[in-house]
Amino acid sequence: MGPPAVRAGGPTVGWGGFSPGRAGWPETYNVLYRPGMDVDDTQPTGPDVDSPVSGPAPPVTAADMLAWLEETARAVRAGELAAEELVALLGQLRQAATACANASDWTLLAAREEGASLRQLAPVFGKGYVRAPAARLEKLHREVLSAEQFLELLRQRSGV
Repeated sequence: MGPPAVRAGGPTVGWGGFSPGRAGWPETYNVLYRPGMDVDDTQPTGPDVDSPVSGPAPPVTAADMLAWLEETARAVRAGELAAEELVALLGQLRQAATACANASDWTLLAAREEGASLRQLAPVFGKGYVRAPAARLEKLHREVLSAEQFLELLRQRSGV
């Protein structure tokens, strides 16, 4: 992808031909940029990604996973887990990773709907650039337009 398009007053959030507000795009699709949001500021702001959340906490944290990995590694070294058990464990972890990725995508959509700017979301993606969350939102919006639609899509895929 090339650099962001530039308009009078600063950069927009458009790459690779996608330009918010471009003729032909429905207004509901344009959630990457909303008037009044400071998307052209270069310094990321927002909560520390390692700080505890005041609302509902995720069911698994990085610290929990590390502790589990250390315990499992000790069990493997002690010969308590056979290859078949590790393969089954791998399958469960891959399913859990998909579930975590889906939860992350839903939370990204919900945060954006609640007014979080790309600048606030950028530190969570690691580099502080608005391109990462913008690109993820663009990809998600090819399938759904809202967090509620994404949740419904997950329900359909799981058969619930």
